[in-house]
Amino acid sequence: MKFFMGILLAVALVVMAFCMAATHFKKHNLKRLIQIMLSIAILIVFNYEIVLFLKNEQGNLLAHSVYFIATDWMLYCMLQFSIEYSGSNFDQFVKRKLMLLLLFADSVSLLLNTKFCHLFRLHPVTRYHGEHFYAMEATPFFYVHYFIIIMLVTFCLTSLFYRAFHMPRFYRTKYLTIAIIMVIIVIANIFSFKQAIDFSIIGYALEGIALYQCVLIFTPQRLLQKTLMAISQDMPVGLIVLDIEGEVLYSNCLARDLLNADSPLSNKHGVPFREWCREQYFSKAENTTQDYTFYRHAEKTILNIQFELLRDARGKLQGGYFVIYDRTEEINKMQEERFLATHDSLTGLYNKN
Repeated sequence: MKFFMGILLAVALVVMAFCMAATHFKKHNLKRLIQIMLSIAILIVFNYEIVLFLKNEQGNLLAHSVYFIATDWMLYCMLQFSIEYSGSNFDQFVKRKLMLLLLFADSVSLLLNTKFCHLFRLHPVTRYHGEHFYAMEATPFFYVHYFIIIMLVTFCLTSLFYRAFHMPRFYRTKYLTIAIIMVIIVIANIFSFKQAIDFSIIGYALEGIALYQCVLIFTPQRLLQKTLMAISQDMPVGLIVLDIEGEVLYSNCLARDLLNADSPLSNKHGVPFREWCREQYFSKAENTTQDYTFYRHAEKTILNIQFELLRDARGKLQGGYFVIYDRTEEINKMQEERFLATHDSLTGLYNKN
């Protein structure tokens, strides 16, 4: 079990270290706070790796104290994050100076525990087919520390859940994800903090990764995607995006009318517009802009179509897109003006010019 837990925590450390490095290149007003929380989560997980394999009792006492201190400050940062990230007025109910004073006092008390053991003691136990661990035996004073933890968790969850149910559905996911992971951590900690292995440690790693993903990756990308899609729907031109196989990945309102299966456009050879797009995608080796004539029943439609290939940084083809502008009315008007300029209005014959 020690080996399995050690591998699991090592993987979590690698993932969190990657998130920590990637955060450096992000631009966000909460970037610094997320970096601090990732750092503390890394400290918690790394410290517990030491707890698992350290055989010295005094060293284990110190490692346990560091773990509890890091948990205090991780939850305080989570509280600060939940208030600032949610933008709620919950800050007026939190006396930060008093809370900081409590946390400093608790941190000092936990460090002194390595000498006086007034909060908890450790005793050797054998679990999981003969593996040796140090199990924790809490004293009544330990529950002062636990009260501080529960208070911080309660404030965090209240702020996150309040904001989650007062925001549009799009934003609700990120608040609920962070809040639910916190609930899982608390439940796991309640049932395992006195056991040989504290499985709630994995929760801290998940919380750090979730913060990075929800705040810096998932939400901005989803919001950007939804915004661009909303903008493209109202564009005065048609937009068709194809994947690498030439299948239509996305089309806006105007483009969907051209691709309409009930009465699709087709060229003079009777090729439907969707198939024509696939043919153009596979036959074009470079970007082009050109006028094309299509027909819907007997009605002629003239489209100016700009075709662009999408390539990655190494020049590999990723897909392509068509930007389509309907020039039928414009060209018909130009032809009518040209006719009136060169023909007699009564006879329809060429005039002197």
